[in-house]
Amino acid sequence: MKNHKWINDKLLQTNKKWSALKQSQREWIQELTRREHATYVETNNRLPMKKRKDEVIDTVYAFLDERGVWIPYHEFRGHVASYIDKLNHKSPLFITPIKKTEPPKPKTPKSDIEGFPPEIQYAITSKLGVGIRRYILQTHRVPPNRIRDAEIKNILRGFNSKQWKLYGKQLQINDSLLIIYDELRINIFAELSDTGILPDQIGNHETKALRNTDDILQTARLDLRKLHTSDYKVCKETLSDPDVMAAWDHVYVTKKEIIAWIIRQMGRYKNELVGYFLAIDRKSKKAVGQIGLMWNDIQGQRCLEVGYILNKAEWGKGYATEGAKALLDYGFNLFKVNKIYATMRHENLRSIAVAERIGMALESEFIKKCNGKRVKHLIYSISNKYL
Repeated sequence: MKNHKWINDKLLQTNKKWSALKQSQREWIQELTRREHATYVETNNRLPMKKRKDEVIDTVYAFLDERGVWIPYHEFRGHVASYIDKLNHKSPLFITPIKKTEPPKPKTPKSDIEGFPPEIQYAITSKLGVGIRRYILQTHRVPPNRIRDAEIKNILRGFNSKQWKLYGKQLQINDSLLIIYDELRINIFAELSDTGILPDQIGNHETKALRNTDDILQTARLDLRKLHTSDYKVCKETLSDPDVMAAWDHVYVTKKEIIAWIIRQMGRYKNELVGYFLAIDRKSKKAVGQIGLMWNDIQGQRCLEVGYILNKAEWGKGYATEGAKALLDYGFNLFKVNKIYATMRHENLRSIAVAERIGMALESEFIKKCNGKRVKHLIYSISNKYL
C-alpha cells in the first residue's frame, strides 16, 4: 500500500493524517502510549497530568519519528493526550479533585409596592386576588407560577394618568407584581382547600387506573361504561331525537356532530375522569341512553354536575333515577366534593322529577347560554353525606 510500510505487523512508515489511520494503526500507537505511561508512573510515582503529559507525548512521538513514522503533531498530540487522560482516570493514583463551591446566598425578593399608599396596595392585591380565586374555582388547580398578561392589563387599567406616572410604570419596571402574585396564588389556594370548597386531589396511581378502566359501575339493571366511536349508531338514536333533545335547543343529525360528541366525552374521561357514560340494560343488552357526571361552570364556579339523556322509548322506567343515584355515590367517593349539582330548564318537568327522586333540592337559578340564547335554568343540588 502506498505511503506506508509494514514489517512483521509493525507500522514503519506513514505520512497520513490521524483521521486516515486504520484502527490497527491507532491501536499500535495506543499500545506505545500505554507502555510509556506505565514507565513514567513507575519512575516518578505520580501521574502525568497537565504539562507533564507533554513528556509522555514527546517520547512517543520521538519513538515514531525514529522509525520513519510521520503524523501531523497537532493531531497526534490531541488524540494521544485524550488517551493519557483515560489512563490517568483508571489508575489507582488518580484522585478526583474536589470542587469548592460556596452555597448560593438566598435571595429575598422585595416588592416596591410596600412603599405605595395603603389604598393603592389594597387595589392591586384585591384585583389580583379576584383573578386568582376565579382561576382556582374554575380549574381546581394552583395558578401557574407566572402572572398572566391579562391580569397585568386588568390591574394597570385601574390607574388614572396621575397614578400611572407614580405607580404603574414602577410596577412594570421591576418584578413587584410577580412577587405579590406568587404569594397570593399559594395562600388563596391553601385557604380554599381548608374551607372544603375544592375537591381532594386524586393520586396518580388511582387516576391511571380510572383512565384505563372501561366499565364504570353496575346498578340493579344497568351497566355504565365509557363511550367509543363504535357507539355511533346507539348515540344517534338518542341525540337525533327532537323530543329527547328539546331541552338542548339542538339536535345532532350529521355523523360528524355525533362523532364529535363521542370524542368530547372521551376527552373528558382522559382529563376529568368523568363524562357521559353509555347506559346498557343488562338483561336485554340494549343501550337505553347516556347518564354521567361532568365538571361544568355554574355561576362562575367549577362544579360536578349529574346529567341524563335517555331514549324516548325508555322514559318512565326509572333508568335515569337508578343510574343518576348510583353516580352520585360514585362522584362523592371519588372526588370528595361537598355537593353535586343538576341544572335544567323550568319546563323540563321530567328532569326536575328525577332530581327530586334522587334526593336533590332546589337551590337557586341562573342564566345559561344555550346555542347563543340566554335561558333561565334551575339549580338543584345534594350534599355529600359521606363527609
